[in-house]
Amino acid sequence: MARDDRDSDDRDSDDRNSDDRNSDDRDGRDRNGSDQEGETTGRDAFLAILRAKRAAVAHAGKRLRRRDGALTLVSVIASAVAAALTAGPALGGPALTRALGSAGPDTPSWRILCGVASICSLLAAVAASLHRQQEVSTRLARCQTGAARLEALELRVALKQSALAEATGEYGRIIAELPFVTGP
Repeated sequence: MARDDRDSDDRDSDDRNSDDRNSDDRDGRDRNGSDQEGETTGRDAFLAILRAKRAAVAHAGKRLRRRDGALTLVSVIASAVAAALTAGPALGGPALTRALGSAGPDTPSWRILCGVASICSLLAAVAASLHRQQEVSTRLARCQTGAARLEALELRVALKQSALAEATGEYGRIIAELPFVTGP
């Protein structure tokens, strides 16, 4: 009988240990005592921040692409118009200027053409200077690289292939390279 009592006590003890393990799983803790639910909540919060930053980077990239295209287009078109306006009198000579007529008795047409060409040349120079000064191409490249790195980081975090502490460190390094991106 004593043996039966011990077997019964061992089974009761095993049942209690099993219940403890099951309650740990229900509490969100694993056998090592780490808080799975807290990590999941932290991971979800970090993913939300990551997605918001990705959206901000995408928006900045879109603005930079528009600015890059506009400044480049203005520079190219204004340069071409300036070249065409100055080439006309040079190639056509006095016959072309007589054919164009004049704006008044003291204003030959070549002066008008050269004035408009100067304005176009100035526009081209200002557009090219703004493009360089604002480092549009460099910022656009950094934005595209940052967007790709943030996307890869989001994927690793979502698939739990990266520890949260490691991921936040990498996130900090990525956004440090994008100081011109505003937003979350």
